[in-house]
Amino acid sequence: MGKARTRRIDKLTQDEEIVRKLRSKRPIGWVVVVFAVVSALVALSNDLLELISRDDLSRQERVAAIKGLVDDLEKVKVLLPPDKVIGDCLNERHGEGLTNAFEACDSQSKRNQTHALNLVDRNLANLKVFLPANDLKTVTKRLAAIRFAAYEMHNNHLAKQRWHSEGCPSAIDFLDASNTDKLPRDQQGKVKCALSVESYDSFLNRGATTDDPFSAIVTQSIPMNRLRLFVVPGSQDSIEDYFLRSNKRLYNSMLSEMGELLPELAKR
Repeated sequence: MGKARTRRIDKLTQDEEIVRKLRSKRPIGWVVVVFAVVSALVALSNDLLELISRDDLSRQERVAAIKGLVDDLEKVKVLLPPDKVIGDCLNERHGEGLTNAFEACDSQSKRNQTHALNLVDRNLANLKVFLPANDLKTVTKRLAAIRFAAYEMHNNHLAKQRWHSEGCPSAIDFLDASNTDKLPRDQQGKVKCALSVESYDSFLNRGATTDDPFSAIVTQSIPMNRLRLFVVPGSQDSIEDYFLRSNKRLYNSMLSEMGELLPELAKR
């Protein structure tokens, strides 16, 4: 009897020890679970902080891009019309031929960051990276109108220089586009001293299908139905006054577009 009781007591002691050990392991299991939860929260917190930091950086970059555009638009106001910037350069290169000289002066102006078209293009490229699609659509529309005005003022300067380089008179008349039989011609029968004026809508429609409609010099054949009128030698007006009025209209249109654009940019 004594031995059996001893074995029973030993068996109880062993069972109690096993239970005690199992109970002692429960807190360890909870510690592992709690540690996993805390680790997940820390990781999530780090992700959120990184996301917030990334958003802050993106906003800073967007603000910097918008500020760059606003600053450059102020420069564009001073650089247009481009008569001074390109005119001085053309005078220095008068022996190189108008086309070559104009392209060289155009490139020089871009390098010197005094080229209005180039400034607009540079900002548009930056904004495409930082602005949402909806905002970009609105801004792009305004910038396209500003760019068109800048292009036309550059084109006006080139046309005026070409007119003078061909020995055409300052006094001019305006001829309806349908009266092509009345265009002045040289001894070989080629049209001379006649500037074609394309309608605004026609230009935009053509530009939409042309890879590079805003280069310094674009050589293209334009259908007669897209022309509005011709500028020819005459007595009603002067070539200088004609382009001066044209540039004033373009400049005022550009200022109007800038006036609409700047408040929109401030909201972003």
